[in-house]
Amino acid sequence: MLIIGKEKLERTRDGRAIYIGVERVEDVTRHPAFCNGAQTMAALYDLKADPQSRELFTFEENGERYGLPGCAAAPARSSRAACGR
Repeated sequence: MLIIGKEKLERTRDGRAIYIGVERVEDVTRHPAFCNGAQTMAALYDLKADPQSRELFTFEENGERYGLPGCAAAPARSSRAACGR
């Protein structure tokens, strides 16, 4: 099943334990050390779900469409805008 970037970011906020030294990162999608990577990941999911590029980044099996992992570069964007700062 294909999901969009927003859904992927929501799924990432699942309570996983991520630490930077002794600091526990509560939300990797908003923390300065991870937010750009999270936004890049979301952009890749959006790219794969876009009807205009879906055929390039997905495959179909048993009537269900699946995304190919790690197969495209995300569009360039400002890191400040990407993290909502």
